Amino acid sequence: MKNLETVFKKFRNVDAALITSEAGTFYLTGYANDSAYVLLTKSGAFYFTDTRYTEESKAACGDGAEVITVNSRDAYEKIFGIMIKTGVKTLGFEGKYTTFNDYSAMSKAFEGIKLVPVDATLDELRSVKTRDEISLIKKAASINDRAFAKTLKKIKAGVTERQVSSELEYQMRKLGADGLAFTTIVAFGANTSKPHAHAGDTVLREGMPVTIDFGCKYKGYCSDITRTFAFGDPGADFRKIYDAVLNANMRGISAVKAGVKGCDVDNASRDYLKSEGLAEYFLHGTGHGVGVEIHEAPVVNPKGDTVLKKNMIITVEPGVYMEGLYGVRVEDLILVENDGCSVISRTDKKLLIL
Repeated sequence: MKNLETVFKKFRNVDAALITSEAGTFYLTGYANDSAYVLLTKSGAFYFTDTRYTEESKAACGDGAEVITVNSRDAYEKIFGIMIKTGVKTLGFEGKYTTFNDYSAMSKAFEGIKLVPVDATLDELRSVKTRDEISLIKKAASINDRAFAKTLKKIKAGVTERQVSSELEYQMRKLGADGLAFTTIVAFGANTSKPHAHAGDTVLREGMPVTIDFGCKYKGYCSDITRTFAFGDPGADFRKIYDAVLNANMRGISAVKAGVKGCDVDNASRDYLKSEGLAEYFLHGTGHGVGVEIHEAPVVNPKGDTVLKKNMIITVEPGVYMEGLYGVRVEDLILVENDGCSVISRTDKKLLIL
């Protein structure tokens, strides 16, 4: 688990921080638990959970945090008791994960304590990866690459999007994935013009483009990759669009290095597509951070003003979507370095025609 004392020192203007999201508590402890609260204070860390998880929580936390058993009725009461004992007057909380009902309950239970959102600090902490985190994401990405190669061998005329999705997910599990990073996208033909198409019963036929966007989790860390290819000759127009998107992908990657902003990377991809007369068909941002969640800081879009730092991991995924015809997206995982970047995704990006 993280050194929670070191983590707490990153917070400013709060006496304690209460982390309640599954992603946040996992980030701090390395233990996945959907019923946990982590309280960081100046005098130590406390991990609150119910009896289902107490034993495993103690093993995961070790000496890093005191594990306290709670239930849904007395959790805030016990947390409040610790805060009173440790002199907490101002409490940081996860604004973007906290529901209105939870915020109302905390406001009532933590009488006299000021609640302050600390999302910016948490985003900054999570966005720069440690050596171990980078290793886990690279492992997840390698599972993607191998699962994709195995799945390609199963693709033939007559298969459905749903069947390809199921095969790919099976291969990722077989290769060691803990689960999916997000719902697998498999789209054939005109469905490829939908950036987040849902795999359905569309049957693969000669000449169809195929887009597959997928990722897995390995020991809690995500991977993400998209490849577009064709089953049979897709035609000259498709090839031209594919080349444009691939070049936009490479322009974006070339712009990645510590010190530039997320919007600078977006501009590199977007400006190239604009020069090709395709700007109106690029319907989303160029990328996002990846870690314990599939979408996390920093954002890589026109409003992405975060300065990239060494050891951030982002995606670069420009796309062109011709409604009713086809779409193309090429996405890679990228590790930010001081003088450039390295591409974590290894699957070839040359237009594949099966």
